Amino acid sequence: AAAAAASADASKVAESSSIADALVAAAKEEATALRGELDRAQSELASVVSSQEVMRGKAKDAIAAKDVAVAEATAAVADKVAALKRLAALKQKYAALEKQAMEASSVANNHHA
Repeated sequence: AAAAAASADASKVAESSSIADALVAAAKEEATALRGELDRAQSELASVVSSQEVMRGKAKDAIAAKDVAVAEATAAVADKVAALKRLAALKQKYAALEKQAMEASSVANNHHA
């Protein structure tokens, strides 16, 4: 009877040992799967961060381009204003010359008469 009891105990120990082995193997498998998921999540995060950096760079470029366009437009307006002022000054000079020519013509006509 003692031998039978010892044999039953040995069988229970072997059974609980194989259950423990199975649990350890399952835990290792789960840890490996989780590590894989973590690696994928980290690489996705790195990809998102990288595309955010790209977008931030594009936004900075767009802002710089807008600033350049504003500066160019401002310069163009200043050029136009300067051109209009030159045109007005030329018109005044032309009017003055025209007046002088008419006066000279009038004086010349009076001398002939």
